[in-house]
Amino acid sequence: MTTTTFKFNYKPNGRNPETYRHVKIVGYYGSNDYKNLGMTVIVPERAYNKHDKGFRRFDYDKIISMEVES
Repeated sequence: MTTTTFKFNYKPNGRNPETYRHVKIVGYYGSNDYKNLGMTVIVPERAYNKHDKGFRRFDYDKIISMEVES
């Protein structure tokens, strides 16, 4: 089975928009007040070492665009 990957254009707080490639969506995250604030993803290019596997949280409000890559 093949995992679908995506290309994201995302604008983090206080920074310029960034493009992330080969992103895998693995879940969602929330808070005590809201169950679904954004998605939990794996960004391979942001995996720095064995302790940082590239897991990131993307807030839905900050996603500019997303495209299917594979």
